[in-house]
Amino acid sequence: MNNIFEVLRYSLIGLGIFLAIYSGGSAAAQFHTLFLFIVIPLAGFTGIESLFFSGKAAIASGYGSGSAYQRQSGMNNLAVAITAVVVFIFNWGVLAEVSIMLVMLIFLTMSGVNHLYSAIKENNKIARSYMRPVMTILLDICVIYFLVNALSA
Repeated sequence: MNNIFEVLRYSLIGLGIFLAIYSGGSAAAQFHTLFLFIVIPLAGFTGIESLFFSGKAAIASGYGSGSAYQRQSGMNNLAVAITAVVVFIFNWGVLAEVSIMLVMLIFLTMSGVNHLYSAIKENNKIARSYMRPVMTILLDICVIYFLVNALSA
């Protein structure tokens, strides 16, 4: 199940970027699309995975078995995803979407730093420890491009 969530996360992010670029519309409309396809799948699937498939998720991260902190992190991710759904449904606008996106990106960036720290200092030399920060930086760059354009419009 964890591998399915991983594939879904990357696939939906890729689809969101594609749709944002090729759907046309204003910069705010493009960010609105990106918001839907990045925040909800990333935070939502990660939250579900942390809560209901925690053992395998922890092992895949090289962190060992699940813990109360992992459940708490999963609940935080689900809270971000649920808030994103509410903001999207009620169309609270680009500033609300940017705020939630920034919270998620900052968390993911800090998580990437944690993975790299774990690889270097704690000898957690699995591929995910190195790929997480690289993929997060690429996501940050992509999203910031759309975010700046949406706020400048």
